[in-house]
Amino acid sequence: ARLSATAHKLRIGTQAELVLEGIPGLSRKHCTITFEAKKGCCYIQDLSTNGTYLNGRRLPRPPYKNPTDARVRLFHGDELMFKLRTAEDKEELGYVVNLVELN
Repeated sequence: ARLSATAHKLRIGTQAELVLEGIPGLSRKHCTITFEAKKGCCYIQDLSTNGTYLNGRRLPRPPYKNPTDARVRLFHGDELMFKLRTAEDKEELGYVVNLVELN
């Protein structure tokens, strides 16, 4: 998926813009990645009850007093992980963030 000044928000989940199917513990709208063109950076925000992890650390969880306080900046090479809800609860599904400037 690509983010731009016109497509600045991407929701990840089982019923979102980026659909990940067959992952136990993934919420319908699990997390959101937002691109802020004026700042030239991306942020991630956890919307789930099961948690989203960035570089091994759990992101702030809802509910939030102020939604912008829960956003965490993404950098090229960051590891985004979802803990899978399985019988052993030891599995993880991970992605590496790839930030590329598009002209």
